Amino acid sequence: MTPAPERRERSLAGATLGRAAVALAVGFALTVGPSSAAKTAEVASVKPILAAADDLAEARVLARAESYTKLARAVIAIRGGEPERAVEELKRACELSPDSPDLFSEAANLLFEIGRVSEAQRLAEHALSVDAVHGPALQFLAERAAERALGSERDPEAVQIGIQLYERLLELPTPAAPAALEMLARLKLQVRDLPGAIAVVRRLVALRPGDLMATRTLAQLLLRDRQETDALRVMLGFVAAHPDEIELLAFVDQLARALNAWPIVDEELGRIEEISLATGSLWRFLGEARLRLGRPGEAVVDLERAVAMEPEVTAGRALLARAYRADQRTSDAMALLRAILDVDPANDDARFELAQTLEARREVDVAIETYRDVLGRVAKDSRGAEARVGIGQRLVGLELSRGDIAGARAALGLLEPTDEPETLELGVRVAIEDGKLDAM
Repeated sequence: MTPAPERRERSLAGATLGRAAVALAVGFALTVGPSSAAKTAEVASVKPILAAADDLAEARVLARAESYTKLARAVIAIRGGEPERAVEELKRACELSPDSPDLFSEAANLLFEIGRVSEAQRLAEHALSVDAVHGPALQFLAERAAERALGSERDPEAVQIGIQLYERLLELPTPAAPAALEMLARLKLQVRDLPGAIAVVRRLVALRPGDLMATRTLAQLLLRDRQETDALRVMLGFVAAHPDEIELLAFVDQLARALNAWPIVDEELGRIEEISLATGSLWRFLGEARLRLGRPGEAVVDLERAVAMEPEVTAGRALLARAYRADQRTSDAMALLRAILDVDPANDDARFELAQTLEARREVDVAIETYRDVLGRVAKDSRGAEARVGIGQRLVGLELSRGDIAGARAALGLLEPTDEPETLELGVRVAIEDGKLDAM
């Protein structure tokens, strides 16, 4: 609300300008008039007009000043626990300034404060009738509609009214209020306008790019709309700018794996070199993406940074070892994996990576022994089924590579009956090598 003194100054300025306009018009008329005598007569005739203009301007200024005085008295009455006196003061204030939308909006808020909801509604509606784009009146009426729409009775008509009012409010040139955007999104969802809600929350995220809750909300809405890739981009953009949001990064990690969206991870996180606060977790995630995209050299750089920042994260060191292996640096991979196993002998992920590295180095006998060691540790339930199949397939291939058909058959026997194509192909290869294809 504009302070009363400032309003009085505006009114006085308006009155002065109005009087100046009258004087200018008269002066122009006199300039083009016919004679000096006529000019003198006309000057005398306009003096009453100028006097009347002065009186009218002064009366309006006094009325406006009095109305704001009464508004102030209403505030004092409310604070003093005299709501009825406040109502009377507000009624008189509105009578004195019926063309002031600011005053009517202020009065509406005060009446609402003391529970006179319907009267407050009428005053706000009057303010809007005086000025159809009056922000405070639009906001007041929009909030009341939202309360009815989202209250216990869930008024469906109020939902549409609230949407219209908030949309009008947000079209104003003044900066959008986050609370208004949040409420409009909720109302859009009430009428199942998911695209509309997404558009509104996008505005909210643009207005508050560091707001985790707004970003989460946008991502959730995009996921509901089956826009998984866009949701991933939104969250990746946030974690790139806010690397310490580990919980969100964990969810992004899961989503990226589910979508196999490693190119998007690389694209969105590729700019983290510009971020001084980038964490080991972020570098590790980017490194894995580049490793999966067949760029082990870049992955090594990223993962070495991650390990340097978080050396205690064993998973990061094991991932670096995998990158070393993919980059043909198997000696570095072996050294790193043995260091992990020296400290944590039960680390099956590191042991499995060690077996693959030994296989890459063509140390077949030791690789087979290591694979069997890992296989003996894998859970015998459904959770370990995929791992058992993968290890068994590698064992069969290695046994065949060294010509040990009996070993290959023994490894094949470790696999549960399956229709998995690679396992069936290995069975055929074993049978062919053993010369017993016809017996299968």
